[in-house]
Amino acid sequence: MPETPERPGYEQRAGDSRGRRRAYVTVILLVLMAGAVAILASAEGDRLSDQSGVDAPEQDETGVASNPESGPPVILSLTAATDRIPPWDVCEIVCEAFDQGGDELTYTWSASAGDIYGEGPRIEWGSPMSEGLYRISVVVENAHGNRAERSMSVRVKANTAPQITSIASDADWLFPGGSTLVWCEAVDVDGDEITYDWSASRGELFGQGASVIWLAPEEIGSYWITVTARDAYGGEEQRALPISVTPVEPPGIVAMVVEPIDTRLIKAHSDSWTIF
Repeated sequence: MPETPERPGYEQRAGDSRGRRRAYVTVILLVLMAGAVAILASAEGDRLSDQSGVDAPEQDETGVASNPESGPPVILSLTAATDRIPPWDVCEIVCEAFDQGGDELTYTWSASAGDIYGEGPRIEWGSPMSEGLYRISVVVENAHGNRAERSMSVRVKANTAPQITSIASDADWLFPGGSTLVWCEAVDVDGDEITYDWSASRGELFGQGASVIWLAPEEIGSYWITVTARDAYGGEEQRALPISVTPVEPPGIVAMVVEPIDTRLIKAHSDSWTIF
């Protein structure tokens, strides 16, 4: 039986078909591998982001992480150690401020009169000789040139100390262990509030303000009760009152009569004398 001849080009077509199939398989494998690599890279990025707890910085058009400038500093307060200062004296001024971006701040101080001593958030202001109302200003600036400004007024005025007009008690003497009310009257021409500080050479004091109770000791003697009247600007005056502690009532002086010995320098009147 004669052999059937092979069809022309069969082996070539078969070979081409097998080559195309291998190419298709290779392409499919490459696509699958590329997808797997992309999935793995994305998962790894998520894992690193979760571990760090920080999101990747956003990129601007130049590809650099953006860092926008902070806003202006915030001044919380501007305060003086006192609302009134004597002429030619020194007063501390403090500025409390912060920067929203955490930048370091610089402080520039100025005054309508007087002198500035120091720098930074805390300075001293030297008052002028003339009384009046003066303005203290500060400009706070951060590293980006953003600024905030605040001003305050300080009064320069000489202080007059309180004046004690009287100090008295309900009793001039006490039995040992007795007690009495002691009080003080004072005025301040500046209208300042007056505080009172009491002390005693012996015994105990109870209360505060313009009047107190003094509890006498058991020992016999004469004791002093002292009061100091102060204002808020350093002015003060002091007075003292003696009180005797005795087991019996001391003798009292009803009247005192003065008789002249040499009348050449004295002229008598109805109830008094004039001494030349």
